[in-house]
Amino acid sequence: MTTVSITGLHRRFSPQFGIEGLDLELGEGEFVTLLGPSGSGKTTTLRILAGLEKPDSGKVVVGGRVMNDAGVFVPPHRRRMGMVFQSYAVWPHRTVYENVAFPLKVQGVSRDEERKRVAEMLDLVELQSGTFAERYANQLSGGQQQRVSLARALVARPDVVLYDEPLSNLDARLRDVMRTLIRDIHNRIKTTSLYVTHDQSEAMVLSDRVCIMDRGRIVRQDTPRGLHARPDSRFVTEFLGGANILRVETHDKASGELRLASGAVMRATQWPEGTPEHFVIRHHHVALLPQGMQAENVLDVVVRSSEFLGDRVRLTLESEGGLVLVASMVPPQVEIMPGAALRVVLPVEHCLVI
Repeated sequence: MTTVSITGLHRRFSPQFGIEGLDLELGEGEFVTLLGPSGSGKTTTLRILAGLEKPDSGKVVVGGRVMNDAGVFVPPHRRRMGMVFQSYAVWPHRTVYENVAFPLKVQGVSRDEERKRVAEMLDLVELQSGTFAERYANQLSGGQQQRVSLARALVARPDVVLYDEPLSNLDARLRDVMRTLIRDIHNRIKTTSLYVTHDQSEAMVLSDRVCIMDRGRIVRQDTPRGLHARPDSRFVTEFLGGANILRVETHDKASGELRLASGAVMRATQWPEGTPEHFVIRHHHVALLPQGMQAENVLDVVVRSSEFLGDRVRLTLESEGGLVLVASMVPPQVEIMPGAALRVVLPVEHCLVI
């Protein structure tokens, strides 16, 4: 297994777009995701690591070998990396076998070893070699073509696997299937992996660690659970989605109380080091207050809208003073209609301040 070290990476395209002094470490066998909006620099970082693009400055070391530095540039075919592309990048005029075997032919692997490893890879990505090997790529569905791309990236046993938004062209059901497959394969082979996406769900499901990028920098990195539970800025909170972000007017850290712009007084257990600016509660943590129960952070609200989402209901709620909340709840026995008056609780242990 292989470590990756990127230090002081710079790449400037324009005053608005580029990478600014990026540092990133990948441990042996770690699956790390670069998550961020379009233009944040995540794909450029991946392409520089792959050797498909040269940085203006910075150092890239993979498994102790310098790939990029002042006066040093190792070409892509000598970096021992596999890459899975957004566009599949399979050859339609070649069979599945020929697509997957191509990296082995470049390496000069024997014919017997080639057959063995291609069969192993096709079975690994659940394209049984006896069924799919002789089909042409243009006879396959999009999901099957992406499995071929994955098998081709892994067949040469690379030191690092790079994923460039590989699931973005698939429909929602296939994305769920493929991300589970990618994670299962990683758990089996443990190749150091760097994944690029703008999809929060993919990042949460796949990653050992998620690095959130904004304007060419990594602004936060943590485990998926850590990011979800402890966002440290409005940008990170909004990008991860599913949270109410409410402006703080005044606060008292000693008591844990703060007053929101609407006038509501709330308590929170997680506070930042600096000045509190926003009170955060995730949609799924807003709950109906059981009748007769006493609690902190209780609000009387009116339902402004109700959306049935299958496994839950999303409610838009408004309290006195104009405070608006979104709540995502498991559907109750009785349908909640717009105009209904409710009492909801914002559990203190799930409230944080950023």
